[in-house]
Amino acid sequence: MRNMITSLLMTVLCCLPLHAAETEINLSGKWHGTLSVGGAKLRIGLEIVHDGNVLSGNMYSFDQGSGPIALEEVKYDGELFSFQITPLKISYTAEINDSG
Repeated sequence: MRNMITSLLMTVLCCLPLHAAETEINLSGKWHGTLSVGGAKLRIGLEIVHDGNVLSGNMYSFDQGSGPIALEEVKYDGELFSFQITPLKISYTAEINDSG
């Protein structure tokens, strides 16, 4: 389960419209991706809120009917975006590079 969610999150975060030319990146928004599990494809989403220097958000598994799953310790330091979901034992970090 953890590997599936990690793969999904990598797919979702690859869709973020980030541009290297921007000096400050605002990660706010709703991001959607698809997780392939066996023969099934599950729609997953992240909702990120960027309020000043504070990031927060939720993860959703639309096809499983789950409500919002709170992201914890959501951070972006100019290079790395990361968050955790403690109840699911998920820890995710992505490097934001020139190609976004």
